[in-house]
Amino acid sequence: MSSRRAFLAFASAGPGVTLCVMPWAAAAQAGGPAVARVAVLTPGTRVWEDFVRALRELGYVEGRNLVLVFRHGSYDFQRLRELAQELVADKPDVIVAESTPAALAAKAVAGATPIVIVNVSDPQGVGLVESLARPGGNITGLTDHGVEISTKSVQLLREIVPKATRFGVLMADNPLHATQLREIEAAAAQAGVSVVPVKAVREADLESAFSSLVARGADALIVLAGVHDGSTERNARLTGLAARAKLPAIYELQYMPAVGGLMSFGPDIPDSRKVAAAYVARILRGARTSELPVQRPAKFRLVINARTARALGLAIPQSLLIQAAEVIE
Repeated sequence: MSSRRAFLAFASAGPGVTLCVMPWAAAAQAGGPAVARVAVLTPGTRVWEDFVRALRELGYVEGRNLVLVFRHGSYDFQRLRELAQELVADKPDVIVAESTPAALAAKAVAGATPIVIVNVSDPQGVGLVESLARPGGNITGLTDHGVEISTKSVQLLREIVPKATRFGVLMADNPLHATQLREIEAAAAQAGVSVVPVKAVREADLESAFSSLVARGADALIVLAGVHDGSTERNARLTGLAARAKLPAIYELQYMPAVGGLMSFGPDIPDSRKVAAAYVARILRGARTSELPVQRPAKFRLVINARTARALGLAIPQSLLIQAAEVIE
């Protein structure tokens, strides 16, 4: 099966489905170079084509010397530990875990198996590593500085909606979100804005969450990662609900303006996954995770959807246009 067909099949499959390009035992019997076993645990459903492409460029090719197995939680964070156990049972050489909940789930069951984390906001604070410079154990990777991004989101939203007085914060069942909320509240207080937090644990909660935001007087919205970045349909539903509620919203992940979100600010995801692939390759070649520092994002992207701004009656300040990596017209 070609990589493209394999990923299309994975993308159309149901929650918790595994993508295994070639069973590990069969791959080992096929001869040729030693087969690397890489497992990926992600809370959402988005396919990691950029990660796979980066591994290929580093010499690890599916069906030849690489087998990839994915488990995705479809934003049911309670299932992540169960999915991590399934991956560990197949004895991978490296586990890649995206998000704080996935990283904590992997750590709980992985034993000494190396773990590369991606999009984890405070790996030292949640006990994944001893320090960013010297992780000290079997975990390394990338932090996304989600706490700092939360503060920046307040600033950016304030610039595009200067008359807003009450910011809604849409949260998921993510242990980091309480910390992010505290940072948002502190930054909002300095800006003279109050905060309305609302939690949406499941996709079915989104409708009632937006009703609550409107009823409580929110006039702009910060959406934390974990609520979005599922399927394109889920993301479009989320931005559609924001449009219906007439709430200017900022998201952490850069996919959202493409499906109607007003703007996003956060690390460049393809770049981060390229770095994660490089760490996986180094570990497969013998590097120790304890000696690989946790990296900060090299690139951040502000993306603005000008059509959505016009639909909301907003003028995009020149200060934001200068900062934007992309403006969708």
